Amino acid sequence: MISFLLGIGVLFFMSGLAVPAASLVTWLDPQAIGPHRISLVQGAMILKACLVIDGVLLFAAAGRWELRRRRPIAPRKVAPLWTRYCQTARADATSERAFAVGLGGLSCLATLLRWPGLDTDLWVDEIETLINYVRITPGQILTSYATDNNHILYSLLAKASISFFGESAVALRLPAVVCGVASIYAVGRLSALAFGRREALFVAALLSVSYTHVWFSQNARAYTILLLGTIVATELLLRGLSNGRFSLWAAYAITLALTSWAHLSMIFVGFAHGLVVVALAVPRGTLQNVDWRPFAALVMAGWLVIHLYALPLPQLLGIFSQPGGGSFQGLAEWKNPLWMVTEVIRHMRISLAFGWVGLVVAGAVLAWGLVCCARRDIVLTAAMVLPAVISGTAMLLLGRNLWPRLFFNELGFAAMFAVLGAFALGDKLGRLVRVGPRVGGIGLVVLLCVVAAASLPKVYLYPKQDFTGARDFVRARAAAVDRVLVVGKAGKAFQQYYARDWPHVGTLAELQAHRAVDGRTWVLYTLPRVLAETAPDLVSVLESEFDLLRVFPGTLGGGEVIVRRGHGQDNIDP
Repeated sequence: MISFLLGIGVLFFMSGLAVPAASLVTWLDPQAIGPHRISLVQGAMILKACLVIDGVLLFAAAGRWELRRRRPIAPRKVAPLWTRYCQTARADATSERAFAVGLGGLSCLATLLRWPGLDTDLWVDEIETLINYVRITPGQILTSYATDNNHILYSLLAKASISFFGESAVALRLPAVVCGVASIYAVGRLSALAFGRREALFVAALLSVSYTHVWFSQNARAYTILLLGTIVATELLLRGLSNGRFSLWAAYAITLALTSWAHLSMIFVGFAHGLVVVALAVPRGTLQNVDWRPFAALVMAGWLVIHLYALPLPQLLGIFSQPGGGSFQGLAEWKNPLWMVTEVIRHMRISLAFGWVGLVVAGAVLAWGLVCCARRDIVLTAAMVLPAVISGTAMLLLGRNLWPRLFFNELGFAAMFAVLGAFALGDKLGRLVRVGPRVGGIGLVVLLCVVAAASLPKVYLYPKQDFTGARDFVRARAAAVDRVLVVGKAGKAFQQYYARDWPHVGTLAELQAHRAVDGRTWVLYTLPRVLAETAPDLVSVLESEFDLLRVFPGTLGGGEVIVRRGHGQDNIDP
């Protein structure tokens, strides 16, 4: 082991000293020029410094290993910082075999529910991911951070998927599906660890039929990786606090780092876990009684994140130093927490089945589940709730848009709260009507799953954005002398992917310059509220001088594709 540590240490140390930064950049991205190349050289120098420090740390680890080999020290026993609720409060009624079969069956069901519609149209962010990041070389993926739309780990996985299966919507979205299904299995394991196998099966069932979970599992972005990593890291944190094995803390650090490589929001999860660990360690009193392994794991995770982002780090810092943290500003309401809450409700389709009554009941169940969870296990509750609080606070301070998708990694925890709340309320109702507490609890949880499943067909009704439907509609009706124009974000989608021969206009002057002289002028656009905010004069002309022919709906909020045609031109049957 000592020889291995020394060998790896020498390799890292010499690589950091000997490999020229410019040569490393040329190898990874031969096309990098100008300011981009300068920033990459700076990133390469950061990586080189990290490797040198790695070498020194490995030399020190080898020396410590040799010292302990010569003078063995008895391992210090430290009391666990966390104890399982279901281990101390009651026995688990569900057998391990039944739990494994049930969780495996739910994973299969989840896979089947996420496959239909996987080949439908990509939406604008997925198209940007494909064009700007997946189609480039792996070296360019590692070194590109012009916008925070590059979820690096997901881009690499999607690149591998497309290289193996060929370019298609299914191949692009496949990593999201795999990680989405894996997150259902992971949340079952976490729930079983914390509360018991019976609750765990219902949590996995609720997540399997969740509209929001299915939607994001069919979204070629890193959000299901973020969800999976959050759940797995939380489980590893609890297990590490329970028995403190080195392997658990190493796995925990690697999980935090890799998930952060997929989406930077994972950093807030690590920060929240750090607060939890500090709160548990402080009552221990003297430093001799503190278990330093959780802190070492968090430091290790941060150090790995620096390595993974070293090359594009100057670009990343440049983005987040901009107003609004580099995010697209768009509508002012996007920074309003109330808007975020209503958008979460809309996207979860909570009110589709029973209206506002169902929404109020669902909120009450969720809130009561949070209270029940806090009563059972305050450590787990803090580990689940604090990441959302810290992330939301950071977004507000940075002035970034409060996109609900940034909190998608809380969905598994929300399902746990909902199931706990339904069991608690159902048990009380069961006692009141004298049908037995177990019957009442199970009945209410089953009803909760049925209500969630009632919204599920909506996810298959339309694609996320129906660009091909709008394209085919226009092509079937436009004459050879007609002019078809695409506007705003729809312009990029059509020009880059669905109809490259249609001119893209972004301003009123460009629209007037490209209007047809002898034929008819057709205009296609999407995200109308965003367009009205960024180009109000253009939208005013579209609404006053162009007839609305067809609106092609999609499951993306506000993502309908709109087709208009200039006034005074022959009417057609839409």
